[in-house]
Amino acid sequence: MPDELVSIVIPTFNKGRLIEATLNSVLLQTYPFLEVLLIDNGSTDDTRKKIDNFLLSHPGFCRVIDMKENIGPSNARNVGILEAKGKYIFLLDGDDLMMPKKIEKQVRYMDENPSIGLSLTPYLIFSSGRRFPVRLVSELDPRKLVRGWIGMSYFGGLVESTGCFRRSHLDPALLFDLTLMGSEGLDFTIKWLGRFDVGVLEEPLTIYRVSPNQLHHDVGAISENVTRVTDKYVPLSKERIRLLNQQAAFFRLNDIRFKPKYFVLRFLLVSFVTFNFFNIRMAWWIVTRNIRAIINGARYRRAVDRHLDTVEIESPFKR
Repeated sequence: MPDELVSIVIPTFNKGRLIEATLNSVLLQTYPFLEVLLIDNGSTDDTRKKIDNFLLSHPGFCRVIDMKENIGPSNARNVGILEAKGKYIFLLDGDDLMMPKKIEKQVRYMDENPSIGLSLTPYLIFSSGRRFPVRLVSELDPRKLVRGWIGMSYFGGLVESTGCFRRSHLDPALLFDLTLMGSEGLDFTIKWLGRFDVGVLEEPLTIYRVSPNQLHHDVGAISENVTRVTDKYVPLSKERIRLLNQQAAFFRLNDIRFKPKYFVLRFLLVSFVTFNFFNIRMAWWIVTRNIRAIINGARYRRAVDRHLDTVEIESPFKR
């Protein structure tokens, strides 16, 4: 086993329509020394059939671990992490994509920065189900990223698909929390940030695919669990009260985003009249962060198009 070996942990559940493209994005990596651990988390669709068909064409490409019971993605990730043998462990969800040089560039970054325990990358968001502009999420200061993440004023860090950490630094306390659903990545990142240096590469090397049955659609679970993460790490103070108010404002706005425009306008008008500072500021943050993400993501549209063609996904931008 070469010293250069790195591991990729891929949990998947009912991603039969998406898993082949994810595996193709790993197959296309320019870094040669890979151990791929694919954890089928009790899928009930054709996910396992798609995996088996892929392995017929690429025997030995990955090791498949079948979970007898699905008790959440954190458990599946932890199982893969504990089985991994590489010096670095990469995380990738079963519906997301790696850019071809992601492993190569992130390994180089970790090798050149021995103080870094965990590294993340910026990422690009696209939806294959409908026309949707490419959005770029990029915050290079990890502490600022976590503050925006927990306060809902910015996007999440997507450690579940951008993250790479040193296996030598791992201990049970740094694994994913099985009791959290939807905020486990935030909790994981905060734990590593509390123990080691965390770095963010400058280049977007991950593509996040908006797809069905993702946890980010379960707003109730996220609301409950981000509050629990806040209680866990932020002592009772004005800062904690501020974060909880921001979170409440975010979920209030989320509740009305698909309602008629007049309802949204009425909500904002009432917020102005009643001087609800948190509602007003959160609305501003949501609008401006998405505008910035769309503007910054536009220059990557061709790169995303080319990569989608390579991993055999129909591009929504060419319709």
